Amino acid sequence: MDIYNLIFSLVSAVIGTFLGAYLLHLFQINKYRNLHKIAIKALDILEKYDSFSKAENEFNNKMSVAEKRAVLVALQKLGVPFDLLSSPTFSIRKISFLKQDVLKDELEQMKEQINKGNCDTLFHQDVESSFLSNIKLTAVRNSAKKYVDLVLRKSKFINGQLIEPFPPIQVLTFGELTTNAVFRARIDYAGSFDKVGEPIEEKLNTLVRDIDFGYYDTLLFWDFESYLNLKSQNNMTSIMLNSMGKNQ
Repeated sequence: MDIYNLIFSLVSAVIGTFLGAYLLHLFQINKYRNLHKIAIKALDILEKYDSFSKAENEFNNKMSVAEKRAVLVALQKLGVPFDLLSSPTFSIRKISFLKQDVLKDELEQMKEQINKGNCDTLFHQDVESSFLSNIKLTAVRNSAKKYVDLVLRKSKFINGQLIEPFPPIQVLTFGELTTNAVFRARIDYAGSFDKVGEPIEEKLNTLVRDIDFGYYDTLLFWDFESYLNLKSQNNMTSIMLNSMGKNQ
């Protein structure tokens, strides 16, 4: 009798384990199906308009806070152009979009990616931390691009010296200049200007593209005082090594 009880217990445990796993699997499938529907609902709203900014009112009125919180990060990663810099604070109740044209083919491709489950890991990610980090990243990159477009394109580089047309503080805020100070100190000016000191448009366009790609993020997030301290230490090390070399 004991052997039958043991077998029954083992079979029950196995069935329970598989049943539990199966039910959990069904729960996950239904969970993501609902999230897919919410994301598709958001894209359907955007698809009604020719510009993302024109969809703001309907998007904010028809998407609940809970729905936005579930899918906004995924939509941003897919390429929906949220406006992260129009306000110094972020409010999930009033989402803003950039004034970009809505391309229905791109939205259909986004829907396809969602339905395939390629964005499932992005659902329910913390919206505030994700958006605020992107706000800061976008802001520092914009400060560098602003310097290139408003100052560098109008400057000259003669005899190893950059000649700016006016003090950059006239077109950039103090905060922007502080943010991109190391970037400005490390730019390859010689490679961005021709032999007579005129800016090379192609080189500056590449510089702006590289800023967008994040190649200069390390410089843009580098504190200028820390940079100067490191530079001073390197100079002192070079002086000491040269002095030691001469004495030998």
